[in-house]
This record gives sequence, structure tokens and C-alpha cells, in this order.
Amino acid sequence: MSSQHTAVASIVYRAGWGDPVVAAAYLHDAIEDMNRHGRRLRRKQLRDAVGTEVARLVAQVSEEKLDEDGQMRPWRARKEGYLESIRTARPEAAAISLADKIHNLWSINQSLDAGEAIFDALSGDAEAQHWFHQSVLDASLTHDDERLPPMRERLRQEIERLDTQVT
Repeated sequence: MSSQHTAVASIVYRAGWGDPVVAAAYLHDAIEDMNRHGRRLRRKQLRDAVGTEVARLVAQVSEEKLDEDGQMRPWRARKEGYLESIRTARPEAAAISLADKIHNLWSINQSLDAGEAIFDALSGDAEAQHWFHQSVLDASLTHDDERLPPMRERLRQEIERLDTQVT
């Protein structure tokens, strides 16, 4: 795990969410990304390791990266599926998603502040990043929990910061 995972879990914790949500935030990429051996953790393996509740939350914030033939799905299709999951999942999943996007966009903005060509390393350009992060913010609006508005505001601020830097 990385400092990014720790940061996402910290954002969720500081927003007032309980231990299962914090654990899922820390593990949010566990079934989506490959490990150092080039393998993905299976959902059953995660469920056996951390329990049903945490594993379910991790699944709700994970993209379906591969199609039925094992090929990488297009970026936009992956993001659309992710957004639908955030709209229909539990509020806890929206919190994890918001925390992840707050940190991701903060990192992008830090790179831009340093003059780095960050978009060369990402799948989506500045316009695509704006679209996706704004769409996550919008998807989270389907959930009514008093802990979400401050998280939405933090993401909105990072979106504004991105817009200021790339326009």
C-alpha cells in the first residue's frame, strides 16, 4: 500500500466515518490494481481476509477494468461504470470515492504547481480529468449523509484549482 491509500483513509476518518469505512478506504484499490507480482486480488480473497462489509465497499469503489475477454476496457467506459456504481452504492462508498478523488486531484494540482507535465502520465487530459472529478461530485449528490457535504466542498475546491491552472 502507498501513502495515497493512507491519505484516502485519513480523509475518510477525519470526516467521521467508522472503522469498516476507513479500512475499505485504505484498501480501495486492492481488487482494481495489480500487485507487484502482476496479479489482481480476487474479491473472494479480499472478503476472506477482511470480511464481507469491507470487501463490499471496496467492490463498490472499484472499476471493472477488464472486459469479458480479459482486455482493458476504454477509459470512458470504465469511468461511466464507476460513476453508476457511486450513484447506486451506499453513502459510505461515495465517501471513499470522494476522498480518493480529493487526494488524486490534489496530487495532480501539486504536480501542476511544480511545473510537471502530469497529463503525459495520466490516461485522461485536463478536460477529461475535470469531467470525471465533477461527475464523481455529481454522483455523490444522490446520497444524503451529513458527513458528505464537507467532502464535496473539498473536491469542488480542487476542481476549481485545476480549472485555474489549466485555463
